[in-house]
Amino acid sequence: MIENFIDRIMGDPLLLTIAAVIVVIAIIFIIKKLVKIGFSLIVLAAIILGIIYFTSDDPKGTIEKTIDKGQEMYDSAKDKAKEISGDVQDAKKELEDKLPEK
Repeated sequence: MIENFIDRIMGDPLLLTIAAVIVVIAIIFIIKKLVKIGFSLIVLAAIILGIIYFTSDDPKGTIEKTIDKGQEMYDSAKDKAKEISGDVQDAKKELEDKLPEK
């Protein structure tokens, strides 16, 4: 059924032209939508940066503080994960010692 449809479109130059035009129009609409989304994201980023710039006495300092806070949270989580990993390894060794040898 689909093969017949494709053969019919490929065999008739008029249908092939119409299909090509439809594909080109669809591609144009998709590109147009992507450009609108990209433009909206740029405007949103500009608004956010404007808000940060005008509401803060030191926007660069505010951004650096936020980055530093994120880095501290990351380091804290990493240290906690190492601590938990060590506890798990200790518990594993303790259990291995308690198990009878084979």
